[in-house]
Amino acid sequence: MRDSSILFSSENSIYKLDVSAKHLEKINIADSNSLSSHLVTCILPDKKGNLWVGTSTEGLNCYNIASKTAKHYRMEDGNMLPSNNITTLFFGHDSTLWVGTTNGLCQFLPRSQSFNVYGNSWPSSMIMGIAQDSDNRLWVSTQNGLVLFTPSQNSWSVYTESDGLPSNTFNRGAVYKLQNGKLAFGSAGGLVIAEPQKVNVAPEHTISISSFSLFGKEVSQSVNSGDTITLSYKENFFGLTFSTLCYAHPQHSSYYYRMVGISKEWIKTSTNQATFTNLSPGTYRFEVKHKENSPLDAVTAVTLVVTPPFWQKAWFIVLISIIVLGGALAALYTYIHQINIKRRTTELEQKLLISQMNPHFIFNSLSAIQSFMYNNNPEEAGNYLSHFSRLVRLILENSRSESISLSNEVQTIKLYLMLQKLRFTDKFDYQITVSPDIDPKAVFIPPMLAQPFIENSIEHGIMHKPTEGFIHVDFSISHNIVTITVTDDGIGLSKAQELNKNRENHISYATSITKERIENLRATWGKQRIGIDIADLSTNEGKTGTKVTVTVPYKKSK
Repeated sequence: MRDSSILFSSENSIYKLDVSAKHLEKINIADSNSLSSHLVTCILPDKKGNLWVGTSTEGLNCYNIASKTAKHYRMEDGNMLPSNNITTLFFGHDSTLWVGTTNGLCQFLPRSQSFNVYGNSWPSSMIMGIAQDSDNRLWVSTQNGLVLFTPSQNSWSVYTESDGLPSNTFNRGAVYKLQNGKLAFGSAGGLVIAEPQKVNVAPEHTISISSFSLFGKEVSQSVNSGDTITLSYKENFFGLTFSTLCYAHPQHSSYYYRMVGISKEWIKTSTNQATFTNLSPGTYRFEVKHKENSPLDAVTAVTLVVTPPFWQKAWFIVLISIIVLGGALAALYTYIHQINIKRRTTELEQKLLISQMNPHFIFNSLSAIQSFMYNNNPEEAGNYLSHFSRLVRLILENSRSESISLSNEVQTIKLYLMLQKLRFTDKFDYQITVSPDIDPKAVFIPPMLAQPFIENSIEHGIMHKPTEGFIHVDFSISHNIVTITVTDDGIGLSKAQELNKNRENHISYATSITKERIENLRATWGKQRIGIDIADLSTNEGKTGTKVTVTVPYKKSK
């Protein structure tokens, strides 16, 4: 049907199934207007609202949907129907009804309600399928070949296996007209594609490649001359089927073919197939003709391209070369970069040791010890000397380690502040706090990050303050980051910088080294995970001092 409906018959009745609405409707009433037989073979609607229904035992039926009446056509009714076994129905371009039977092809004549019969002299009168080309010629499949019938001239030609057909036997109703004008017929030997437009072309130009198969399975029903077929290196077993179905009166029974790229010699064959295996990657040209001396323009040819595996393709070789070269360069760069980092780390460790072992600090500490001794205060001198020796030992040990425990770092800072407080009596006080969610013995950080800023707090902030100062060192942790905060209530960063203007070539050596260490650590830990921030608290009303915040990732003890 033209819509989405499907017609079918069962037990002398016709049913209409509306697929989209999921509705089944019985069209005719099983009475005197029912079908002539329940053995329905085909159904075909016309433009006038009639359903033509063929049966295998009781001829042809014409059922009018509107009036719900049926008319029967049997061979015994005297209407020239040659058989009551109807095999197929077909409407031509001019709405002529063609009826295929087991005893010939019939043309229905509406005025006389009779039939013209054709096909009595054909190799087979059992009609299996009917199609029409653009020249109004009928292509009729039978049980013994394919018949090209011209009704206007009452002439016909027959094509059989000798013309390249895979079989002389065709299947009932297996006919379809393709969009490109070609006709498809189902046969016992496979699908047959006919090209009506080439029927009357000169014989030298009529070989066609009717199918292409891979590993014995057909993948293309028609290949045109000049086409290119691309195969992968794995598709190394394929075949081509060729025929001369388009000849009006073909006489030959042999073909000549060759695969240029393998051999230039023509191979004669009495079959209509050529099979090839294990073709190496490359470009080939398959050529076929039906005469040994056929001219070049009578040769049908297709190009076959067998692509190599991806690892043999130029782009893959170039890509692998780039990857290998890039990997080598990356490895070399990483190696050199690591060497530079190690060299720079060693240099910074040496500078760090020098900065921590500040000569002024050592001299002042020893002077304080000497003063305690001169003042007959051996107990204080002993304590000071003990603290000083422990601090020197810790500095020497820490400067050689990549990371130390937080408890070790806190101990070093505590000893340093104790000694500085002994040096500058009643000048400042201090406090060291560690967040309770930190296990100081399990958290490891780079050593001596806070000491340079504590030194700056004393030397440049609190020493210039007329009253007693205060230094607070705090350790906290969040999202695998340790934050070290050094806060003092000295004169502030801006005033300290003003005072230092008069000091020629003033450089905070320890601070500059610490900043270099931060940059060096960023190369290892990542820029987003380590940093330093210095804030002048004097910018806030009613406050003085400086706040230094250092953030650094930490490692856990095993």
